[in-house]
Amino acid sequence: MQSICETQNCTGCAACMNICPTGCITMAEDVIGHPFPRIEAAKCVDCKKCAKVCPGNSLPGLHEASRAFAVWSLDEKEHSSSSSGGMAAVLTRETLEAGGVVYGCSSRFTGEGIGHARIDRSEEAWLLCGSKYLQSHIGDSYKRAQADLKAGRKVLFIGTPCQIAGLRAFLGRAYENLLVVDLICHGVPPQKLLFDDIGLQPDQLEGGYISFRGPDGYFLKILPPEGQLLYAAQERDDLFYIGFGKALFFRQSCYSCPYARAERPGDLTLGDFWGLGEKIPFAHRTENGVSVVLLNTKAGEAAFASIRDKLFFEERTVEEAVAGNWNLQHPTLPHEKTERFRALYPAAGFQKAAKSCLKKNIRKYRLLKQIQKCPAALRLVSRLKALRR
Repeated sequence: MQSICETQNCTGCAACMNICPTGCITMAEDVIGHPFPRIEAAKCVDCKKCAKVCPGNSLPGLHEASRAFAVWSLDEKEHSSSSSGGMAAVLTRETLEAGGVVYGCSSRFTGEGIGHARIDRSEEAWLLCGSKYLQSHIGDSYKRAQADLKAGRKVLFIGTPCQIAGLRAFLGRAYENLLVVDLICHGVPPQKLLFDDIGLQPDQLEGGYISFRGPDGYFLKILPPEGQLLYAAQERDDLFYIGFGKALFFRQSCYSCPYARAERPGDLTLGDFWGLGEKIPFAHRTENGVSVVLLNTKAGEAAFASIRDKLFFEERTVEEAVAGNWNLQHPTLPHEKTERFRALYPAAGFQKAAKSCLKKNIRKYRLLKQIQKCPAALRLVSRLKALRR
């Protein structure tokens, strides 16, 4: 077998690697660091299990949301440490307290970077909190989750829609003790570019942590296991962060993502509730973050009902939730210089390639920073906005 699916359809979900009976499939980086399956021909027995399980060849069943909620955790510490309202943190805590296990993207670096981790202790739950704007390495998480399910453990699995689709396809059947949560995803950049950006490699960061959002807003921070910050930069001052926000170097599949729609692969869908209250009044303060929660299946409805006493929640329309999140409507559009970046990077390196492709964006952010430092300019901008209304 030469290939598993068309390159543009591959999401790097690693279902093929997990299903392979001979272990002949590994995930290898392309020219800018996106993981793709690599087949060791000598070990391949041509069973075609990888092609059959691949969501890039056959889209798994998607579910239409029945209800939508604006949510946040009533536990203030949990709420404040989360990227939005803390819904994922509540689900994680409840699963662990019930003796279950949770799989999700960890903020802790291993020697290979950032990946999905299996959590079975409440004191480790914080590792899964917060946004990680990277493609998480799945590793053997699907196989481990299957083993837990067969052992009768309650399993919560959180990931991007393509990772959830990969898990569903790998398992091949429903489990009553499984709850899957898909995240509203903007697109995934490769980890290799982050390491190029900060000038450090995974083996130098092992045991440390990453954060993209916090009380101080969108801020990239790399922390060692203990001691001072290794790296810190505001969203608009960091090339990787700017490139992420402008969709410069996502996977090819992200730009045609089949999951960027209101129908979802998970039992629940979580994200930020963008656009909340813009057309339908919302009589509560939102500055600390609000989760949007879509209930997509009976299992999702039951899970939400079981934790309602741990949440502030208000039912909203599914239409409002979809309207505020463009990735519930369509895939992210590529940056105009995406192909140029791919061509420049191998020879020029990350810094030169990113600066060349993001010139206009960098100039704009520098201008905005200068305006923010000037009270008179801020007043002028406010007046211009008022005139446009």
